[in-house]
Amino acid sequence: MSRTGKTTRRSVLISSFGAMTTVALPKLAESRNAELRLLDRPLLDSRRQRVHFVRDLIALGPVVLSFTFTGCTVICPTVDLTIDASVREFEQRKLPRPTFATLTLDPLNDGPAELAERAEAMSPERVWLTGAPTDVYAILDALGVALGRLEDHDLAIFVIADAGRRFIRLNGLASVEDILAAHARVIK
Repeated sequence: MSRTGKTTRRSVLISSFGAMTTVALPKLAESRNAELRLLDRPLLDSRRQRVHFVRDLIALGPVVLSFTFTGCTVICPTVDLTIDASVREFEQRKLPRPTFATLTLDPLNDGPAELAERAEAMSPERVWLTGAPTDVYAILDALGVALGRLEDHDLAIFVIADAGRRFIRLNGLASVEDILAAHARVIK
């Protein structure tokens, strides 16, 4: 896997028991493979609607795909806020908007109801996905999103176009500008 693009140091302030702590987050890097492995597995969105990962999502147009689990208290909420800010930025700049989808990393605990609760505080434009553990884990594995302890999960956002033939994987904490730039490159 080749790594290209900018690399920056990012950190986030975390409030824990009244004390502020700075936590270093992974550096942002881009990676591109010759081919993105996509599996068309059935999933459920936060409204309990069936969504096939490729047929109903990836094949229909550009997608910004992020990952979350509702038990995460540091990284996932930060990424969720960045994705929401990206939705607003696409609207404000009147850019062709991709579908913003977030797939759980924890299908054992994140069902449609748990994701619906998370979605209430976020943009209604987003699609929140879960499903049978075997289907979710198969999709994550195909995408190369490392499984293991949830607390140590990969921090990645995929910007996908042309039914998966063009994509950029942003590794690390991406900014709104990083997402906008990756989207502009994959839709060319």
